[in-house]
Amino acid sequence: AINQAVSQNLTSLVASILSLVGIVIAMFLLNHWLALATLLIIPVMAFFTNFIATYTRKTFRELQKQLGRMNSVMEEAISGQKVVKAFRRNESVIEIFRERNQAVYQSAVSANVYAMMLMPLSNVLGNFFVIVLASLGGYLALQGLVSVGMIATFVTYGKNFVNPLQQL
Repeated sequence: AINQAVSQNLTSLVASILSLVGIVIAMFLLNHWLALATLLIIPVMAFFTNFIATYTRKTFRELQKQLGRMNSVMEEAISGQKVVKAFRRNESVIEIFRERNQAVYQSAVSANVYAMMLMPLSNVLGNFFVIVLASLGGYLALQGLVSVGMIATFVTYGKNFVNPLQQL
């Protein structure tokens, strides 16, 4: 299972990189100004992805810590069930479990909020990228440097360029 997951991810990574390289080469062959504008999206997407990934890692670590604390309460309660019953500690053990469970819930919500922000943010950046590309293309078209067909081609390439970046 691990071997299959690694090989699929590696294949996907190689395909994404080759796709990016091919699209960039095709763009530079068509128009270097629009191609340079295309390359501006990479640092912006990298910055936002790194920003969200930093908080996602931190919150998922906290979630794992809280899960460990909750599991320790469960393990102690189950393995020491006779002692808990003998000293009438049922209610206190249940209360401790509820507190730890609530902490796990809060950590899970926080972790998933950050994790779920990545795709919508990537989509917004991708749409912003298309707007920048179309605007620059429109300006260049008014100057007589590109045709409307070239702009449409770049917008299509731009969308195809953003998809592998989102997968990486």
